Amino acid sequence: MKFIIIFFIACSIQLIASQDTTRECINNVIVELEIENADEWIRELNETVTSLQDARRRCDEMTNERLRDACILAWQAQVALELARLRTSLQEIAGDEKANEFLRLASACFGVQPEEVPVFEKPE
Repeated sequence: MKFIIIFFIACSIQLIASQDTTRECINNVIVELEIENADEWIRELNETVTSLQDARRRCDEMTNERLRDACILAWQAQVALELARLRTSLQEIAGDEKANEFLRLASACFGVQPEEVPVFEKPE
C-alpha cells in the first residue's frame, strides 16, 4: 500500500513538473518571437496550452495501459492540430516567417516534430 501511495505521489510531482516545463517553454516562445499586436492570439495560445495540459493529465491518470496509450496518441494528434491552427492564426498577424518559427519552437515544447503538424493553406 505504501508503494502505491509513493508511486502516485511521484507520478503527480512528475506530471506537475512537466506541465510547468511546457508552460515555461511556451512563455519563452512568446518572448523570443517578439510579436506585436497579438494580445488576442497570445490569450488564445495560453488557453490552448491549458486545455492540452489538462487533456494530457487525464491521459496520464488512466490506470489501464492500453487506454492510456490510445489517449496519448489522440492527445498527440490534438497537439498537432492545435499547433497548426495557431500557426495559421499567427500567419495572418505576423507573416510566414514568424508563424514557421512559432511552429518549430512550440512543437519542441510539446515533444512533437514540426513535420507531424499539418499545414493548412488559406483559400484564395
